[in-house]
Amino acid sequence: MVELHPLREGGQWVATEVRVPLWDQTDLVREVVIEVSEVAKEAEVRVFDPQLGRALSGRDDGPVAEQYERAARYAGQTLGMVEALPSSTATESEGFQPTTKFVLGVLGFFVLLYLVMDWIGGNLRG
Repeated sequence: MVELHPLREGGQWVATEVRVPLWDQTDLVREVVIEVSEVAKEAEVRVFDPQLGRALSGRDDGPVAEQYERAARYAGQTLGMVEALPSSTATESEGFQPTTKFVLGVLGFFVLLYLVMDWIGGNLRG
């Protein structure tokens, strides 16, 4: 479930990325923060969270879990990843998706532009 990936820069291993899948509970991410912090302390390296923009300690499981929950909620609402959305906030969306609204808006704009240009062209010709 938790994945570790080396991050290389110029062919040299500079960091290890820890990936936790988006899920509807924060227990796993809290445990990962605590365990990774302990391992990092023993290895005399630091744990850095790019989303929070700071180094972490084992006591930072709360802020990391909050950020994780926001990411899971965003994924559930906008990307359709229902398994990532906490079940208490999972609701069926009504109406069109934001992308569909945008595409329909653009199409409507071009239809309106065509009609206006056709009307102007007709008035100039006759």
